[in-house]
Amino acid sequence: MPLETVELQLIDQYYPRSLTHIRTQVTCQREPEDFKGALDVTTLRQLFPCSSLCCVNIRVMDICSFDLNDSDLMEMAAPWPHLDELVLNRRNGWRRAPATTFRGLAYLLRACPRLHTLSLSMDATQLNFTPIGLVPNNKIQMLDLGNSIIEEPAAVARILGDIFGPLFRVYAWQMQTSDRREDRSRYAPLWAKVNSYLRKGLGNTRPYLPL
Repeated sequence: MPLETVELQLIDQYYPRSLTHIRTQVTCQREPEDFKGALDVTTLRQLFPCSSLCCVNIRVMDICSFDLNDSDLMEMAAPWPHLDELVLNRRNGWRRAPATTFRGLAYLLRACPRLHTLSLSMDATQLNFTPIGLVPNNKIQMLDLGNSIIEEPAAVARILGDIFGPLFRVYAWQMQTSDRREDRSRYAPLWAKVNSYLRKGLGNTRPYLPL
């Protein structure tokens, strides 16, 4: 198997639907030859029977990363409607270009209205998604977006304001490692501008239509 996830397999085998919290670390191995070095939805499906989960907090180690897109987020949200904490490698990002967008984020928030802690990475350059008519999630005050990429801070701040309401701060590109230093120099100042806009109350500017 490309990714060794013994802890997740044991959880699925020995802990039934009554399990409410998962906090674990996953270490990737370089064997066999088809190793991808990524935790994807195929692995996470092992946890889907745990339908009472309130907390999923997974930290990937070494050369591991996450490989998730919007469809994966939507698939994850369905079996975990009680989630109030979803943390996927807090502060350290996914170590690869993220494929999730605002569309997947909005769906996740609508399907999991109890969320108050959220950490994931996304492609915030994709601004052409269809907005939805959802009540802003005002439980999340500080959002961790890892190594999310961005091009237009003002537009991103408006969308975040619409989705989250009075969002206080976004953490992005806060990792202390020396890898991807060039990307950090490029994107961290843009996210700083997003925070500046959020402090000025930019957001809640337009209605949302169904997905």
